[in-house]
Amino acid sequence: MTGGPDIVEIRNGRRAGHAFVIAAKLGIGALLLGGAIYRSFVGGTAGQLAILWIGGAALLVIGSLHLRTALDRTIQLTLTWEGLRDRRSGGVLIPWATVRKVSNFPGYGSASASIDLELNGRLNVGRDPMTGSGSSDDKTVRVDLDALDTSGRELIGHIKRFAPHVEVPQLLAPWL
Repeated sequence: MTGGPDIVEIRNGRRAGHAFVIAAKLGIGALLLGGAIYRSFVGGTAGQLAILWIGGAALLVIGSLHLRTALDRTIQLTLTWEGLRDRRSGGVLIPWATVRKVSNFPGYGSASASIDLELNGRLNVGRDPMTGSGSSDDKTVRVDLDALDTSGRELIGHIKRFAPHVEVPQLLAPWL
């Protein structure tokens, strides 16, 4: 997290076990491609070569994409005195004046790694980027914490600092 007292910037974080998965994909992909090159010179059937080439190339591509996302440390969530902006969902500003309550926090009745912000009214963010049509009007905004370098406790602490009027259920009292 970066920023001063007037802004909090939360970046993509590193996930436990992510490095092993990336290394396995890249390693197995390299071995398959090595086997494909060897079989090409020694002589192998077309089916064996196709499986080795395609499997090795696919694992290298997927491993490279996962490596890219693991090294991505861009700012995803910005909290200011104006409101919250989540760049993963289009960067729409959610003003603190519209946030009524925090719910669905990890560890207290929910297994999800997200926090729901319940709004006073509907938030009209225009066209739905997933479907390309209609509007995505809703009274709840979900902030996923899976890939961020913050915990639910820290995020709720920041929300309470910027928006003291937001209702936080008593289950969170030990947190704050």
